Amino acid sequence: MDNIYVFDIDGTLADNSHREHLVPSGDNRHNTQAWEQFNKACVGDTPRQCLLNLARTLMTANKDVRFLTGRGQSANVETLTWLSDALDLSSTLIPLFMRPMGDYSYAWEFKGGVLTRWLNENPGKTIIAFEDDPKIIAGLKYLEPRVTFLQCESLCSAVKVTP
Repeated sequence: MDNIYVFDIDGTLADNSHREHLVPSGDNRHNTQAWEQFNKACVGDTPRQCLLNLARTLMTANKDVRFLTGRGQSANVETLTWLSDALDLSSTLIPLFMRPMGDYSYAWEFKGGVLTRWLNENPGKTIIAFEDDPKIIAGLKYLEPRVTFLQCESLCSAVKVTP
């Protein structure tokens, strides 16, 4: 049985601690437009080489690798630029899935919907998901055993400041 390998970006592939001062607060935390400045500043993120090396190795072996982020679509260009540079795979199509603008759901709800769709579209596959946010993993336990979560230490400013 083949796997689908899913990588989160913020905190998993990227250390975005330099953006902590841009994390929206209060009621703005659930407004995708309030995150635009934070998300677009991703070009300065520090790559986490060990997980990027794993993603690159899987991609060059023609495995089904996808990148799933709670970032809004408004940061699509910046995110693709960062991923392309960090993966050093400029000629490779990067399968990036981002939150649509106007989607005010929690990150675990957004990601859960995408993962469920992929499971339904690929009934014979399982998903190996690399994720840093314990709230997202806890919210998606219902997808087990077809989704296995591998949690890494979070280097995401938004996760660190969440109450």
